[in-house]
Amino acid sequence: MARKYVNPAGSVTPVTDQLLDEARIRADAAAARLREAEHADPARPGWDAEYEAATAAARSTSRRVEALERLRAAQVERGGKREAAVKAAAGDLKSLASGLAVTRDTVAAAAAAHLKSLAALAAAAEAHNARLAQGRARLAGLGLRVRDELLDEGQEHAEGVLDGPGLRAGGTDWTPVPAAGVAAHALRLVFAGFGPLHPLAQVGKYAWRSFEVEGRPDELRVPSLKDVGAVLPPGPRPAVMPDRPSIRDLMPPAGLAGR
Repeated sequence: MARKYVNPAGSVTPVTDQLLDEARIRADAAAARLREAEHADPARPGWDAEYEAATAAARSTSRRVEALERLRAAQVERGGKREAAVKAAAGDLKSLASGLAVTRDTVAAAAAAHLKSLAALAAAAEAHNARLAQGRARLAGLGLRVRDELLDEGQEHAEGVLDGPGLRAGGTDWTPVPAAGVAAHALRLVFAGFGPLHPLAQVGKYAWRSFEVEGRPDELRVPSLKDVGAVLPPGPRPAVMPDRPSIRDLMPPAGLAGR
C-alpha cells in the first residue's frame, strides 16, 4: 500500500533548489558564527549572550534545512517523481558510493595506524618505566638516596632514589612516563582545533598534570602538530569517531617491551 502524506494546512509551497540553497547558506553562516563564539574569550563581556544566541541560531537554521529536505522528499514522492529523480541522479549516486568507499577506507587505514602507534606508545612507556623501577630498586639496595638524615635541611645528593617513584642519575631526575597522559596530551592538541568545547579538547587535562607530560626534568620531548607536519582540515569538523579494527591484530611484536 502506498504511503499517504497528510497536509492539514492545505497547499504547501514547493521546496525548490533556490529555497534549499538559501536555507543552507543561512545554516552555514550560523555554524560559522557559533564556531567563532566557541573560539572567543569567554571572559569577554557579552560572551554568554553571544554564545547562547549563536547556539540558538545554529540549531534553528539546521533544523530548518532538515525540515525542508524532509518536505521536499515528501513532495517528490507524493508527486510520483521519485523514480525519475533516482534515474536522473544515477551518475551522482554511483560517484558518491565510489568516492565514499575511498574515504571510508582511508579512515580505516588511519584508525589502524593510530592503534598501532598507540599500542607502541604504551609498550615503550611500559619498557621505560620497568627499567626505571629496576634502577630504583638497585640504587635503593645500595643505600643511595637523594635525601638522607645526615644531610642538612634543603641539601641533596647528586644521585640516588627520589622520594617518589623515580631516581637521580647522570645529573637528571628520572620519573615514570604516563603513556595515557602522553596520549591524552596528543588528543588535546588535535581536538583543540575543533573548538575548546569539544569533549576531547580537555581530556585528561587534570588527571595528568603538565609536569608529568611536558617540561619534564628528563627532557622528554612531546612534539607539537607542527613538529610532525600534522595539518587539520579547514571548516566545520563534526565530532565523530571512526570504527576501529581489533587491537589484538595491531599490537607491536612481543619483544618490544623488553628492548
